Amino acid sequence: MKGVGRFIAGLASFFIAAAAVSEPPADWREGAKERIREHRTSPMAVKVVDGEGNPVSNASVRVAMTRHDFRFGTAVNARAFVAADEDHPYRKHLRELFNHAVLENAHKWKYWERDRAAADATVEWLNEQGFTIRGHTMLWQTFRYGVPMPDDVAEALRADDAAERRDYVNERVLEHIETIGNAYQGAIDEWDVVNEITTEHEILAVHSPETPPQEAPQLLEWFEAARKAAPDATLFVNDFDILPGEDEEHRAAYEKLIEFLLANGAPLEGIGMQSHFHQARLRREPQEYFETLERFARFGLPLAITEFDMFGHNWGNDPDTREARQAEVFEEFLITAFSHPAVTSFTMWGFWDRRHWSGEAPLFREDWTPKPALDVYKDLVFDAWWTDETGETDAAGQVEVRGFHGNYEVTVERDGMVTEVVEVFLPKGGAEITVELR
Repeated sequence: MKGVGRFIAGLASFFIAAAAVSEPPADWREGAKERIREHRTSPMAVKVVDGEGNPVSNASVRVAMTRHDFRFGTAVNARAFVAADEDHPYRKHLRELFNHAVLENAHKWKYWERDRAAADATVEWLNEQGFTIRGHTMLWQTFRYGVPMPDDVAEALRADDAAERRDYVNERVLEHIETIGNAYQGAIDEWDVVNEITTEHEILAVHSPETPPQEAPQLLEWFEAARKAAPDATLFVNDFDILPGEDEEHRAAYEKLIEFLLANGAPLEGIGMQSHFHQARLRREPQEYFETLERFARFGLPLAITEFDMFGHNWGNDPDTREARQAEVFEEFLITAFSHPAVTSFTMWGFWDRRHWSGEAPLFREDWTPKPALDVYKDLVFDAWWTDETGETDAAGQVEVRGFHGNYEVTVERDGMVTEVVEVFLPKGGAEITVELR
């Protein structure tokens, strides 16, 4: 797989150059590699002893990773999921490629109230598979995109009587936050409390028409309600065009939202960055992505890449060129995100063309044939960033490896026979493990 990944990356580089897309600085990869080693790996010391506590030398110890601690995820279409059996490629690739998921539409207010069963079934299966789950979203105040607010709420927001509609909508908002938060306690790990607040704020426009949406007092009430309804979930804001493109005004508005919430004691605990590359011109240099991550990391909160994809215009005039260019942008972006210590997750907004909002997902075509970005993804996540090491204990019965943070199986062999297998977790900062042979 590694050789294929290098070939794909090389091919992508050729097409990028041919299309006059500027190459990143020559040293950005080395800097990212150093950061990844520093922030994503730690030492694991394994000591092997016999039943009396004496060190066992010359034992073979294999330290094999089974799961990343970092969250590599995708959006899941709940309807497609429930229609697929366990052997369907949709479920198969979910299990094999990801450890984190978000429901594409099924947790949005209107759709959840209309058909909750598909959402519940999908969350239940993801929990059974050990996924961490992102809830998206408690509130998205828009009349666009099929109006993801319920019909009665949208109708009330358009009513003439401002006082009446304020009261009705506020009651519905708080009721919804309480209901959906309570419904998934212990099942959903993090929630987008509000989504795209800078541009989509129809509720706040009724409540606080004279106040910038990033400073509306209702936000504080909503976050407190979310904290009460989902006490164990990490609470996020989420917005677009923060990392891709050059919309400085939008970045500054997002900063104001975060500053307002934190200054007023809101239980904001994470910052979501959607990262839709809906045209090739939104690509920036890796160092520019990193600088923007640094800019938002100053708040001291986890950063989540929440909705990554690549589609739209200017990627190329033929499918091969288009997909190769996208694979290159994907590689640059994923490496840069993983190299920043504040980033805790990287989530694609779908992975299969047939179940993607634009019909153009990062990894698979409609017939399930892989795109070049799939090789890039596997080469990084399951090869370059994956640990599977074997060593031999010294006279003190010890062996040490450096591994990526996550879950492991440690297997000890002596005299050519497996004598012990233990499951362990390697956290940031490292771990010391003693294996007793029986």
